[in-house]
Amino acid sequence: PGVVHVRSPFSFYGAVDQLAPPGTPDRTQVIESVYKLFDRHGALDRFLGHHNSIRLEVYLASFKGKDLEHTAAAIQDIAMKTEFAHLKPLLGGFWSVRQHIVQSLKSDLLQSFLFSYVSIFLVFVVILRSFAWAALAMVPNLLPLFVLAGAMALAGITVDDNLVILLNVVLGIVVD
Repeated sequence: PGVVHVRSPFSFYGAVDQLAPPGTPDRTQVIESVYKLFDRHGALDRFLGHHNSIRLEVYLASFKGKDLEHTAAAIQDIAMKTEFAHLKPLLGGFWSVRQHIVQSLKSDLLQSFLFSYVSIFLVFVVILRSFAWAALAMVPNLLPLFVLAGAMALAGITVDDNLVILLNVVLGIVVD
């Protein structure tokens, strides 16, 4: 789903096969010489890895978080089929970098949000000299966040990396 193009060594073999279609005299020699030419110049290094591995490059139509997750799950599902049980897919490239950044961002922003919220509460305790009044003063600060989360749920919008940042921005605006 969402895959625009797949580049692999099999694409190369298909192109070489077209250079020498079945019935061509010395077809095997033509294919071997083209392969050796490409191999000698390192043209296949991007596909042929170490330890009997083959690299496939998958080009996607979208880089949205949901689309990347859906495609990664589909690749994992394909790898779980019995005919591919001997294969072990390793997702890399942009997807793995993005996943690492998003997970770090969500974790850091959640910690920042909780620290900010506790700090604001403590400032209210000092200013108002009462835990009860400080808790009551925090209600207007939480209301916009609950409204935002409710609107997102009603619209079917999931929490993505950009929306985590939005929650911190909303808290900052509300407190000001």
